Amino acid sequence: MDMAKSKKQNLNTLYEHLASCQRLEPCYLIISSDNLLKDRAIDAILQKRFKGQIDEMALERCDAKTQGVRRALDGVQMPSFFGGDKIVILNHISTLKSIDIEQLVSYTAKPSQKSTLLLVDSKLDKRKKGWAKIVKSCFTLTLETPKDHEIPSWIRGEAKRKNIKLSSNAIDMLSQLVGNQLGLLNQYLEKLQIAAPDCEIDVDTVMQHVVDTKERSVFDLVAAISSRNLSQQLACLAPLLEQNQSPIGIVAMITREVRILLGVKVGMLKHMSDTEISQRSGARGFFLQRYKNGAKNYQYQELIAFHRACYEADFALKSSKIPDKLIIENLLLSVALKTLR
Repeated sequence: MDMAKSKKQNLNTLYEHLASCQRLEPCYLIISSDNLLKDRAIDAILQKRFKGQIDEMALERCDAKTQGVRRALDGVQMPSFFGGDKIVILNHISTLKSIDIEQLVSYTAKPSQKSTLLLVDSKLDKRKKGWAKIVKSCFTLTLETPKDHEIPSWIRGEAKRKNIKLSSNAIDMLSQLVGNQLGLLNQYLEKLQIAAPDCEIDVDTVMQHVVDTKERSVFDLVAAISSRNLSQQLACLAPLLEQNQSPIGIVAMITREVRILLGVKVGMLKHMSDTEISQRSGARGFFLQRYKNGAKNYQYQELIAFHRACYEADFALKSSKIPDKLIIENLLLSVALKTLR
C-alpha cells in the first residue's frame, strides 16, 4: 500500500490507518530525518500489535548496516515463539547492497501474512534500482520535520497532548530558540510539565527551567546578530565552542537567524502586515518586533550576501583545513566590516 504520493504526510496519516485496519500490513516503510517522528511511528505500530505490553519474543530488531537483510527476512518467516503475528524492525535500510535489495524486492512482493516487517531510515534514494518496487509494495510513510513556521502549532499540539498550559509568548520563545529540533522540544516540554504542572507557563518559567548556559549563549548570539553587535557576537561564540557545541550546528543556527531576518526585511520592504511578515518569516509574537528592529540594521543586499556566506562557511567547515573557530569568526567579521559581495 503505497502512501508516498499523498500531498501531505504526518503521523496522523499512520494513526488513521492503524485505527481503521483490523490487522497490520505485512510491510511498512518509514522514512524520516527526525528521530522523534520515527520513534513515534514505530511505537504506534507496536502498540497496535501488542496493545501496550510488548512481547519481546515476538519482536526482533535488526540493523541493515551490520547485518544486511538476511537476518530480518529469516525473522519474518519464522513463527513467533508463543504464536501471534511477529514484528521485525530493520533499521538503516539505505545502506543495503544491491543483492540485499533484490532479496527485499522479492520478499515485499509476496510477504508473509503472519509477520510485519518495518523498514526504517532517515532518508532513501527511491530512484535507486529496486526501491521503487519496494515503495509500491509497502505502506510507505515519509514524515517530514515541520517547517519553522509550523513549529508553534506543533508545540501547541504537544502541550495539549501532555496537558501543559503554555502562554503564547512561551510558545514563541521555544519556537525561536529551538526551531524544528523536535526531540529537544519534547525534552523541554517534559521538563516544563514537571516544573509547573498546575499553572500557565510563561517566558520567565521557560528561561528558569529549560534554558541552560549553552542555550542562553545561543539565544544571546542570535540576538547579537540581529542587533549587529560584533563584540557581543564574538563574546557569545567563544563559550559555545568551549562547550563543544558543533561548529556546523552554530553556523546552521546563524543561517536560520539570517533567513528569518531576510524574510522580515522583504516583508517590510513590501509593506506587508505583521501577520503576513510572520507567515513569511516564521518570526512570531513578541519576537517579531525584535526581528523587525534587527532587519533595520541591515540592507537587503547585505542579508542576501550574509545568507550566501553562511552556506560558504558551512562548506568550509566540512571541507577546509582552516580551524573551525576562524571560519565562523571570519563569517561574522566579514558582515561587520561589510566586505561581503
